[in-house]
Amino acid sequence: MALAAGVKLETLDVIAGLLPLDALSKDDACLEVCGREMFRDHRISDATYAAASQRVGTPCLMDLTALTVYYGIPACSPRRQPLNSLRPAVTCKALV
Repeated sequence: MALAAGVKLETLDVIAGLLPLDALSKDDACLEVCGREMFRDHRISDATYAAASQRVGTPCLMDLTALTVYYGIPACSPRRQPLNSLRPAVTCKALV
């Protein structure tokens, strides 16, 4: 799904492998830090939230947070569902 939406393979490699963020654009790196903090710390630091909110706007950041959690829940479930069967509504134009 991500490749079809135009995400670069290098970006997916960094995200999937938890690799250093050097290969990502500043925007992608900022958003990846949000995701890593959510899954590692179960929250986003004030500094990360401020930086991400400034880059993509608060409404879009809320959409990204909801999507991250939405897709993260099945990954932790004992009865895993294929992610391509889960299609939430997205209102952030940057994600469409």
